[in-house]
Amino acid sequence: MKNKPIFLPVIVISIIFFILQVLIGVFYFDFTVDSFPWDLIIIYNISFFVFSFFCIRFFQNIFIVSKISEIFMDVKSNPISLTKNYTSNDIQFITKNFQQIYNERKNEIETLKDQESFRKDFIGNLSHELKTPLFSIQGYIDTLLEGALDDKNVNKKYIKRAQKSVERLTYIIDDLDTITKYDSGTKIINKTVFNLIDTINNVIDSFESLLDKRIISLFFNESDKKVLKVHGDEKKIHQVLTNLISNSIRYGVSEGTIEIKLEEIENNKILVSIIDNGLGISKVDLPRIFQRFYRVEKTRNRDEGGSGLGLSIVKHIIDAHDEKISVQTEQGVGSNFSFTLELYTR
Repeated sequence: MKNKPIFLPVIVISIIFFILQVLIGVFYFDFTVDSFPWDLIIIYNISFFVFSFFCIRFFQNIFIVSKISEIFMDVKSNPISLTKNYTSNDIQFITKNFQQIYNERKNEIETLKDQESFRKDFIGNLSHELKTPLFSIQGYIDTLLEGALDDKNVNKKYIKRAQKSVERLTYIIDDLDTITKYDSGTKIINKTVFNLIDTINNVIDSFESLLDKRIISLFFNESDKKVLKVHGDEKKIHQVLTNLISNSIRYGVSEGTIEIKLEEIENNKILVSIIDNGLGISKVDLPRIFQRFYRVEKTRNRDEGGSGLGLSIVKHIIDAHDEKISVQTEQGVGSNFSFTLELYTR
């Protein structure tokens, strides 16, 4: 019963008013039980009961609406008018709007929690990535200082290993600097017209020895073409191809394959695909692969080197070109990373 909370105070007030009437009649007008005008008293009290009920209900609604209005005006542009006679439908409408606001704020809180979790993961991963080469450098230097520096059989070897760790540390810092510049908008894409075939062939040549070492075959379906002009930043697209092919090799299997495909699609675009039959990516890891320092099978991949920023940089570069990148993958089957570029048709 919706009006049940109102009845109790109305009944109490009516009883008090009835008792006052009886007391006044007995002590002031000297009424007795037989001479008391009970019919008039009952009619009067029923009228008072009805009047009190609607008065209390009216002021209760005004009070509730005024309190709701104070909050509602802070979160909505359409303030509630206190001059309007609000009904239960109005209250339901306000409740619905507050539920919507609550859901929006709840989603914002969940987003902030996710961002905080990402921040903690990022700091933890960054700390690990930096400590790994630093500890290696420290270990080699300590060994040299403890006497290995005078041993011609090992000193040069340790110095070279320390140098490789320095190079890896420099690589990580350079990649961090690159992403920071993209985030701040200071990293500029210098678009020119260039031959995509030449760029792909140059990248393939740079991986020749590593492909032989890992016993992986790389195929390019357009290698016979001489020219395919596209509009973009050649150096950045070279980096995109390098990072994607490097990833395919890193996650590849012995005697596996990598294939580079070019396909002309609508809206004057070319679709570049790097397809491998390597380890693939699980559905759990897939939404996070473009996050900084996020690694699949973390222990194995850190042994493979790299900065952990390769795919994040790829995403930033493609986004800066106003192009799209997509991933199709299945764990244990392989992956297909595809991105679009603008064809040059003049």
